[in-house]
Amino acid sequence: TALHRAMESSGRIDICRALLGKGADLTRHDLENRTPLHNFFNDTTSNFILNQKDLVDELELDWYGMSILHHAAWSSQSQPELFSYFLKRQPALYDVPDHEGKSLLHYASEHGNIPLMEYLCSFPNARIAHSDATGRTPIHYAVRSRRVQAIDVLVSKGADIFSVGARGWNPLHEAVQRTMSGQLLMCASFLGIR
Repeated sequence: TALHRAMESSGRIDICRALLGKGADLTRHDLENRTPLHNFFNDTTSNFILNQKDLVDELELDWYGMSILHHAAWSSQSQPELFSYFLKRQPALYDVPDHEGKSLLHYASEHGNIPLMEYLCSFPNARIAHSDATGRTPIHYAVRSRRVQAIDVLVSKGADIFSVGARGWNPLHEAVQRTMSGQLLMCASFLGIR
């Protein structure tokens, strides 16, 4: 719909409001079962999620099993405040994986969203060692994020730098594959390699 496209273009809140004023539906689904808020997180979606909380169904999943919160976590820009309201209201959302078994922490780690990673790791039920369908834990994704501090956050919370994914790869393999010197050196230091 036009509202789906307007939500995708960051900074066009005025267009979204005009469309809603003319009867556009924030809960309407596209062919992938996504509402206008089920897209890559930007200023527009953030504004609507924070200011239209009563219209947001945080339990609704798209065809990929991703909630609006999964989409928001899959950004280096989203802030913990966005998640706080929904996770207090529905604590079980913390553990809802997508169809690939990825949690909110997997997504936050993938883009190295340090504030969100720290927030999600602060939960008593933080599943830092939770594997997705490929056997990757959040630390595998943190290495791929190209943000060395993301590795620090997870290791400080007990992440296993030796955890092995489906290919038999640990985070060091991920760093080598992507030739990421900072992450490679960080992983090597945790392994005692100088």
